[in-house]
Amino acid sequence: LKNMFGKPPEKSAAPAPERAVSGDGAFASGAAMSSGGYQGARQPAPATRAAPAYGSGPGGKQTEFDQKYNQGLDQVEQLLGGLHEKAKAMGQTVEQQNSQIGRIQQSTDVARDRLDNQRKDLQKVMSR
Repeated sequence: LKNMFGKPPEKSAAPAPERAVSGDGAFASGAAMSSGGYQGARQPAPATRAAPAYGSGPGGKQTEFDQKYNQGLDQVEQLLGGLHEKAKAMGQTVEQQNSQIGRIQQSTDVARDRLDNQRKDLQKVMSR
């Protein structure tokens, strides 16, 4: 996978979770299923037992392909987690800016009213 964000994903202190296949054939991840992980639109059913990953070698050991595939999935999960945090921060910024827009609009209206009143007063003085 190529990193398009300019900086490498942050490494977590916890080891990468084992990926297992649930009963419906979907991959399940311990981090993806936990409350602190990425909560996507579709959550696979939790696996009742840790089945060997698809394409496992003899004895249930993961092949090199499986390991690289799982590492890629872990990187995608980390990137999605980072994007989620950035999106939340952007949402908070937008909310703050929206409240500022309201205050700016209100003070602009007050200034416009004052200017209109001063213009009327000036016209009265000039017409005398």
